[in-house]
Amino acid sequence: MAKRELPFMQVDVFAKEAKPLHGNPLAVFYKVPSSLDVPTMQGIAREMNLSESVFVTSPPDGKGRYRVRIFTPYQELPFAGHPTLGTYYALRAKGLLEGKGIQVSQAGDTKCLLDDQNWVWIIPPQGTLRTVQVHETRLCAAFGVRDLAINEMMPPAACGTGLDQLVVFVTHPPVLSELDPQGPRLSALQKDMAVHGIYVVAMVGADHYRARYFSKNGEDAATGSAASAVGTYLLQNAGETAIRRYMIDQGVEMGRPSEIHLRLNALSLGSLEIGGQICPVIDGVFHI
Repeated sequence: MAKRELPFMQVDVFAKEAKPLHGNPLAVFYKVPSSLDVPTMQGIAREMNLSESVFVTSPPDGKGRYRVRIFTPYQELPFAGHPTLGTYYALRAKGLLEGKGIQVSQAGDTKCLLDDQNWVWIIPPQGTLRTVQVHETRLCAAFGVRDLAINEMMPPAACGTGLDQLVVFVTHPPVLSELDPQGPRLSALQKDMAVHGIYVVAMVGADHYRARYFSKNGEDAATGSAASAVGTYLLQNAGETAIRRYMIDQGVEMGRPSEIHLRLNALSLGSLEIGGQICPVIDGVFHI
């Protein structure tokens, strides 16, 4: 049986200073035959062994709409932030899309654009927030620390724009470097909170946060869906109504410095945008 060749582009998304080996790597399969089934996509994602791989199952039409399937090495996701930015970038780089784009995923439509500074921005699906009851003792046990220094003014909540994350604000930034996630306890916490992962966030300056993200799959270098959860929290729980821009540093402890930007209320009251820089690193062909 003849092998199929699937071209792909690998990019580093949310790369600090747009440098290679920074940010979160992503594989984008931009020409996917209709015969490629879901189990094979999942197998390819497992082979790539990146936090996510994207398959463009329907190329951009005249209005810039295209359909995608997003996979971790273990499961399919309805939405994820850095794959959305990276896919839009790759489609433009390959000449398959001009101007703005609209990504269609299981979570709905996501608008994408490139600004005059060569930054990619997306408008994620409408965010949701639900309060949760979780004792600080349990969080400390899940992260292997004695004191997590949770911000009492901003209690943990499950937020998401297609993928719920547990957002935990802490008041002492150095505690981020002390986190030592305890696998079974962390997985149990995720399951009980019905979230995909946990985002521990500390303010380090005006409009500037540092964060680390953990799930049952390990630590992530730059998590757009978790940053979207922070934006949702600030809009819906903190009552942010001003036009603001926030920066989130992530991936420092992993040696992959990442920079995620949030814009709140810039388009309209309650609007949320996620942006960052992207660096192409590999053009390849997958043989299957």
